Amino acid sequence: MRYSKVLLIPVAYYQSAYRPGDVPDLALGYIAEYLQVNGIEYNTIDMNLGYHFDDIVTKIKDFQPSIIGFAMKSYRYKDSYALITRIKDAFPLIPIVVGAAHVSIEKERVLDECPAINFGIVKEGEDAFLELCQGKPLSEIKGLIYRESGKSIFNGERPFRRDIQSLPWPKYEKFELKKYWYPGMMVLSSRGCPEKCTFCAVPNVSGNWWRFRTPESMIEEIKYWYDKGYRRVEFLDDNFTLDMNRILNFCDLVKKENLKGLILNVPQGVRADRVNKHLLQRMRDVGFISIAFGVEVGNPRMLSIVKKGESMETIEHAIRDAIDVGFDVHLNMMVGFPDQTVEDVEDTFNFALRFPIRWATFNNYVPYAGTEGYENAKARGLLLIPPSEYLNDINPKSERIIVATPQISTEQRHYIEQKIPQVQSEIRKKYHVRRLMREYGYFGRMVGTLYSHSIIPKSLFNWAIKVKHETGIQ
Repeated sequence: MRYSKVLLIPVAYYQSAYRPGDVPDLALGYIAEYLQVNGIEYNTIDMNLGYHFDDIVTKIKDFQPSIIGFAMKSYRYKDSYALITRIKDAFPLIPIVVGAAHVSIEKERVLDECPAINFGIVKEGEDAFLELCQGKPLSEIKGLIYRESGKSIFNGERPFRRDIQSLPWPKYEKFELKKYWYPGMMVLSSRGCPEKCTFCAVPNVSGNWWRFRTPESMIEEIKYWYDKGYRRVEFLDDNFTLDMNRILNFCDLVKKENLKGLILNVPQGVRADRVNKHLLQRMRDVGFISIAFGVEVGNPRMLSIVKKGESMETIEHAIRDAIDVGFDVHLNMMVGFPDQTVEDVEDTFNFALRFPIRWATFNNYVPYAGTEGYENAKARGLLLIPPSEYLNDINPKSERIIVATPQISTEQRHYIEQKIPQVQSEIRKKYHVRRLMREYGYFGRMVGTLYSHSIIPKSLFNWAIKVKHETGIQ
């Protein structure tokens, strides 16, 4: 069976720093581009843009796809099941294929739990999806899950692509780019991560083998979007600076191209042991303005438990270097690990408060199936809620307790959750003081200090900045 027309549907969900409707789905963007360059027609309807089931029905009737593809995340996966089932009920003859993180982790279980799904694709989907569309015998497609005589069959892992350079990057020609809220473009310059953090699902989805694109390929993609009017680029790599020389060479190319007004950001969280001040200064010089560090915890004991593979000294040094060269710094932290104590959490808060960073997140630890942290918590009987419930009911910002923390009482957990916004408020104030002092001298120091001590409200703070701009007060 060959499939010549594919309808791709990103389901609505929250992802890291972005809200539904902020940005197009990067993974489906890669699938779409790969299918298109290989002669398979595609179209899309993004549920993150506010569309409803009736809109999907209209799209299917107009486009007449021969197969429908979904990108499924683990968060609220039952909502995806429900939507897929409704589509299958309305169009029973159109096969449905699903891919992305949830399928990569759960494999055959996804087809077993949702009979409306015909195929699943595990991990990198470009080649398996193309072979499916081209009519290759199902039993010969590595990475594919399908049904035979009512039984779900998985053909086994497909080797990761050695050369991601040869993959065409997304151009989103059938995506409604003008409807997305965020004014920047997402770029992926590498896949995978060799680290062994116990909480991270990346190895189960993208692999431990880090594969990368060349600086020349990266700048080609950026120039493409620059020529279309985009001046902001976000790198969504899981380990952007693993090869520091690659990024230095990339910075040389950015400088050579002289792309005026270009703003570059790294919001996913780089490793502190894969940057140095020279690299950070070079990145800042060519237009990188913000960077996130995956810090996670606040003391050596917890770093060892989550197998971060870094020291607190290394992390602190990298943060200070980034601040010194002018970056807006974001720290990604977590609370609720099984072996954390109240003192460990306080160390996490205090560590973040030591720096004039722009922001810090303190997400509730969510154990994903297949990670070492999940297997450990499960073996120790520490999961208070089954994954089928917590993955469909909460998100990392939820206050609901998922994993038992024997060293922290329920009352202490509630105290921690109440303290998080207080810590974030203090971080925000320190950042404003630093920014104002840097930009407005004595005037900024005065206004920022008053604001940081809550002596003046935010409305008056904004008025003072307006006065500065209008009068030029130093």
